Amino acid sequence: MVAAAGCVADVDCSAGQACRFAECVAIGGCGAGPACTGAQICIAGACQEGPSCNGDADCLGDRVCEGATCRDACMVAADCGPGGACSADGHCRFEGQACMFDADCPAGVFCVANVCGEPAGCMNDDQCLGARICQNGMCSDGCAADAECLVGEACRLHRCVSAAPACLTDEGCNPGQACDLGYCRENSPCAVDLDCFTGRICMVGNCTVACAANVDCAPGLVCQRDGRCVAPECITYDDCTPSPADAACVGYRCVPRPNCANDAACRVGEICDGQICRPGCRGDAQCPGLQTCAPGTLKCVEADHCNGDIDCLVGRICLNGACAVSAGPP
Repeated sequence: MVAAAGCVADVDCSAGQACRFAECVAIGGCGAGPACTGAQICIAGACQEGPSCNGDADCLGDRVCEGATCRDACMVAADCGPGGACSADGHCRFEGQACMFDADCPAGVFCVANVCGEPAGCMNDDQCLGARICQNGMCSDGCAADAECLVGEACRLHRCVSAAPACLTDEGCNPGQACDLGYCRENSPCAVDLDCFTGRICMVGNCTVACAANVDCAPGLVCQRDGRCVAPECITYDDCTPSPADAACVGYRCVPRPNCANDAACRVGEICDGQICRPGCRGDAQCPGLQTCAPGTLKCVEADHCNGDIDCLVGRICLNGACAVSAGPP
């Protein structure tokens, strides 16, 4: 279902609501009711964003965490600034951004085979490809399992962290957790994510590892911003109803397609047609990664090999040098 374009900014919405993807949505309540998610804080009965964030769960509604700051999710490349691309999860990323010269990419990133790659040094995870993380100023794969971490550590969102944070009192642990013999203990059974350690979520009363990227989920599911694997409302524009010509798949939700004046206002893989961004291309430079623009169809197609997920069509991943449907986590 395509959401009605009911707002442009929060001021267009009623009290207790915020504008997210052109739609007024309720801001979470707290206090006697549900707890706030992530690092959000409860002020006057309403969940509010803190001064900084570590992940999207720390932000309200559909807002995303980038550079330790919550901001509105992007909808088109123009929202991301020079060299940026708007990905399906609402984050501005530059991996796979089509380019012709190094100047087309963000500072410190080089244009190789018409694609912006990872920077020589990174500042946050959004600058790294796929589920890779920024660690010690460099993009790396991070950990995949607890066995790859030191004794007393666990793998959370591809990082090795303390399996159980140290504490002196219950106040030293997340709300819902208790301090037991000097270490925080998860609440079992859990009721909300705050009952679990950072990087873990509450699922049917049990704390479990959160997903960090789609590759962490089973086939057909996508990684939601709160760390849960869910069935998406859409993956491509064609999944949106009643009319894909008028809807865009952003953050795995169907929303009205943005208006545009030219191709530069649209995401990579789109062109401005009739003042609306639509899937298509006019040349190879408008296709992400190694994809090329098929003559006659004005659609991006996959090459016979790939170096990363950006080289594949939406909903597919690069596996052993070839694009394929995701097989989910090992």
